[in-house]
Amino acid sequence: LKIIIALILIFGALGAMYFFLGVPDIYSEDYAELPIPHTFGDPTRKIPEISIAAFYFVPQNKVNNMAENWKGVLEDSLLKLQKFHAIQFLGRSGISYDIYETPIIGLHQSITYDTDDTSEGNPKALRRVSEEIQERVFDKSGDLYVPDFWIPSGSAYPVFAIMYEGVGSIGGVIYESEFELAGDIAKSLGLPEGSIFIVDIEWADGFFLVNRLCVTNPDQCKPGGPTLFAHEFYHTIGVPDEYEGEFQTSADIMGAGRFKAIEQTYLNKRIVKKLGL
Repeated sequence: LKIIIALILIFGALGAMYFFLGVPDIYSEDYAELPIPHTFGDPTRKIPEISIAAFYFVPQNKVNNMAENWKGVLEDSLLKLQKFHAIQFLGRSGISYDIYETPIIGLHQSITYDTDDTSEGNPKALRRVSEEIQERVFDKSGDLYVPDFWIPSGSAYPVFAIMYEGVGSIGGVIYESEFELAGDIAKSLGLPEGSIFIVDIEWADGFFLVNRLCVTNPDQCKPGGPTLFAHEFYHTIGVPDEYEGEFQTSADIMGAGRFKAIEQTYLNKRIVKKLGL
């Protein structure tokens, strides 16, 4: 009986509060959505998802130098880049990737692809190798065409990643332009003419190339390994170098931090801000 009376009293009190005091209002506030990251300094080019097509490219005269473990090393670099990027972008930009199953043996010897002076990273190889990959892998008439290889979503920012059996490491953004001359394109983008190279690439918005020896033997190539891989990748979304010659202008992965393990480096706040974070 005591239990029944207690329950009646409790529910009676609750009923009195409801009818005499009313139902409390629940306060709510609309929070601003987190901004979507974008390419460096360009809010019009969003990068919520970055999709990478990765290749191992070998000039004809370098076939005997091919690395047996190339795919494992390439995937390791991609996985570490994927993790690094997720941390730096607070999970608001993600990277997915597909690796072309076999090495691509070039139609020519390395002298056809390579720049005489590779102090600027071998831009000639990046351009010629990328164009050959597009023709042979993505054109339906190409000898290496695979219909279901790398189909990025419509919202993804597409990137070519090339591990190259040769010299040089370089990356960049691919722009569509109404101009045909490098000087005019440079002026329209506010960039030095020497940084502009005319390419015929439809399948990617960014592309980069890394020396295979620097990836597989990082102790023999400074910077090297996954850190170099990530450094060149960030050029594909427009991030500039943070060094000039021997002078380092930052301690992050685009500057002095490119000599550290990828787990020990970062993107500095100034760069992250320019990327929309």
